[in-house]
Amino acid sequence: MKKAISLPAVLLLIACTVGCATQKTAAIPPLQSAADYNRLYSTSVNVISQRFEIAKAERDSGKIETGWLLGPFSMTGPKLNTTPDHFNDDSLKTYRRRVSVTISSTDEQPLSLTVYRERLIRNHPPVQPGGKFGVRRPVETVEGVRTRWLPDGEDKPLAAVITREITKKYTGK
Repeated sequence: MKKAISLPAVLLLIACTVGCATQKTAAIPPLQSAADYNRLYSTSVNVISQRFEIAKAERDSGKIETGWLLGPFSMTGPKLNTTPDHFNDDSLKTYRRRVSVTISSTDEQPLSLTVYRERLIRNHPPVQPGGKFGVRRPVETVEGVRTRWLPDGEDKPLAAVITREITKKYTGK
């Protein structure tokens, strides 16, 4: 028995294929003058400050650092953790991110942007066996719970989004 593909399904497939294609943004050309450097620096600060609070900005050295920002598990869109070490864990973890930018007037690629990501880990104290067993369980409190931040690598999708926004505003394309 052959199944025919309906016309709406084919049109939807074509629309998704065409609409979901990635559009390449023009790269930032090498900086020619101090005015180009200042414009790229100002554009970077403006774009980054829309998402993060700027902690340190040094125009002379071309460095921009942000403070940590607590955010959802993905700041670029819905995404589940699918790596093997996350299968038995919840996917709605608390993350924090910070941005580090370096602008260089001598490199071929004048903008270097990295988004660092850390995940909150809660270490619960070990459960001590008790003498009474029953249906009623004691309410767990936050006392004794230690938290720490575990480095979770770079958030490359967010770095790509921010870089694309900076490039688009800088080049006007």
